[in-house]
Amino acid sequence: MRIVRLQAEGFKRLVAVDITPAGDLIEVRGNNGEGKSSVLDAIFAALAGKDAAPIKPVRTGEEYALIKLDLGELRVTRYFGEDGATKLKVENAEGAVFTQGQTMLDALVGSISFDPLEFANMDGKAQAAEIRRLVKLDVDLDQLAAEDKADYEKRREVNRDAAALKARIEGIIVPADLPEAAPDKDAIADKLANAAETNSALDRERASRESEAQAIARLSEAAAVQEATANRLRAEADGAQAEARLKQDEANERRDALDKVEETPIAAPVDTAALRSELSEAERVSALIARRDERAKLAAEFATLKAQSEKLTAGMGARTASREKALAEAKMPVEGLSFATIADELIVTLNGEPFSQASSAEQLKASVAIAMAANPRLRVLRIKDGSLLDKKNLAVLKDTAKANDFQIWGEFVGEEGAGIIMEAGKVKGAPDPERVEPPKRRKKGEAADPAESGAESADQPAERRKPQAMREFSTPKPEGSLL
Repeated sequence: MRIVRLQAEGFKRLVAVDITPAGDLIEVRGNNGEGKSSVLDAIFAALAGKDAAPIKPVRTGEEYALIKLDLGELRVTRYFGEDGATKLKVENAEGAVFTQGQTMLDALVGSISFDPLEFANMDGKAQAAEIRRLVKLDVDLDQLAAEDKADYEKRREVNRDAAALKARIEGIIVPADLPEAAPDKDAIADKLANAAETNSALDRERASRESEAQAIARLSEAAAVQEATANRLRAEADGAQAEARLKQDEANERRDALDKVEETPIAAPVDTAALRSELSEAERVSALIARRDERAKLAAEFATLKAQSEKLTAGMGARTASREKALAEAKMPVEGLSFATIADELIVTLNGEPFSQASSAEQLKASVAIAMAANPRLRVLRIKDGSLLDKKNLAVLKDTAKANDFQIWGEFVGEEGAGIIMEAGKVKGAPDPERVEPPKRRKKGEAADPAESGAESADQPAERRKPQAMREFSTPKPEGSLL
C-alpha cells in the first residue's frame, strides 16, 4: 500500500492541504517555517497516533486538526482536539470501519519513523542502536553489557588485590637451602645457661686454688721469717723454733694436698660465643621459615584470587560468545549488513567494513533498503532533510524507490526543483481545499452523536464539548465500530 491522497488541516503549521502524490519520490519543498515538516509529520501522526504527534498538534487559532490518509485499501482519519481529545477511524475501501483501528495500523506501519538519510548520518553507536530496535536478537545485549560491567569491576578489584599479594610475595626472599624445621632455640638457650653455670663454677674453683696457693706462699714466707728470727734468736726462743716447725709441717701438708689437687687440671671454659652464634643462627633461620610460611599463605590467597579472576573472565567470555553468536545469527534486514565490536563498541558494518566507511551512495542504498525492509506492507518512507542529498544520491534515491515500488516523501529546503511547494501552511499555487465545517456545539438536550461514544454530556461546560468535525467519525459501520 502507498499513500493515494493526503488531506490535512489545522495540524501544526498547516492551514489546509489536499495532496494527491505522483511518482515514487514526493519532494515537499519550501522555505523554513512554511509547513514542509508539518506535511510529513501529519502522515506519521495519522498512522502512529497520539504518541507520535507533537505536544501541540493543533495550529494556533484553530480548535482541532484533522488528517485523512487514503491508502487505497484503507482510509485513515485522525482527529486532534485543542482540548487534547483524539479520535481515529480506519475503514476499508467499501467504507466498513474496523473496531481495532490502531492495532491494525500498528501491525501495518512497521517502522515508518525510520529515516534512511538520518540513519546514514548517525554515528556508529547510534546506528547499532537503531538496527537493534529493528532486529530481534536472541539475547538482551544491554543485560549482557550490564553483567559484563559488573564482572569487569569485580575482576578489577580481584586483580588489584592479587597484584598487591604478588608484590608482597616477591618481596619475601627465602634461601633455597632453608631447612624445613627451625632449630630448637630453647634447647640451645638451655645449653647456654648450663655453660654459663659450668664456667662460673670453674672460675670459682680456679679462684679457690689461686687463693690457696697465695695462702701457702704467705705461710712459707712467714716460716722463713720465723726461721730467720729463730736463727738469730735461737737462743732466745726454743718455742719459736718449734712453732716454726709446726707451721712448716702444716705448710708441707697443705702443699702436698694442693699438689694432689693440681694433678687434676682445671677444665677449659665452655665456648659461650659459639653457643650465642648458634642461638643467633637459630633465630635467623626461624625468621626465614616464618617468612617462607607467610609467603606460602600469600601464594595460596593469590591462587584463590587468580581463580576468581579467571572465573569472572570465563563468564565474560561466555557472554561475549553468546552476544557474538546472537549478532552473527541475527536476521538483518539487508544482505551484507551485520554487527561488529570495535574498541568495545557495537557498530553496524556493511560487507564487512564499518558502515561509515562505505561510499555515500552505498550508505544511502543500504539505509533505504533497511527502511523498506522495516515497512513491507505500507510501502511509504519519509526523509526529513532531503536537502543534504546531492544530485547523484538524489538519483540513487529515486531509482531505489522505483525499483522497489516504494513511495518516499522527502523534505527539501527552497523552492527550486520539482515537487510540492509549501507556503504559509498551504500548497503554493493550488486552490484552497474544501474545509471541514467549523466546530459547532450541541444545544442542551440535543441527542448525542452515536460516533461520539465517550464524549462529554451536553450539560457540561461549552468549552469542553466536541466540535462538529467529530461527525467525520459517525459514518455507518457495517463491519465494526469506532475505537
